[in-house]
Amino acid sequence: MGLAIFCLILGFIVGYLLRDSRQEKPKETIKKTRNVYLNYNERQREKIRYHNDADRIRQLNLLSPNESKFMRLLQHQFEDHQLIVKDRRFYIADRDNYPIAIFEYREALLHKDLKDNTLLI
Repeated sequence: MGLAIFCLILGFIVGYLLRDSRQEKPKETIKKTRNVYLNYNERQREKIRYHNDADRIRQLNLLSPNESKFMRLLQHQFEDHQLIVKDRRFYIADRDNYPIAIFEYREALLHKDLKDNTLLI
């Protein structure tokens, strides 16, 4: 038992003394990308763009039953345009994926404060 404790203490001492002798690997610096300044049209297109299909499906799964009925109503109303759901808002986009209308469904019983100062229809 005494020999095991002695070896353990000796191992800690040797490890402590040899820790500085190792060469450290140079850290790879991640090159930060600069902010890309988009013009107005590109910013509007980025609002309704999904990064992948999982984002689109996730947004659709977050809708309540009443919101999904409202989405169906909008789809029938705007058959010639594309309907995009993002952050519980419904964007009507033209062929160039440029948003031409923004809708948001609100329950009559709920009072919801605006997150930003945009005009909601």
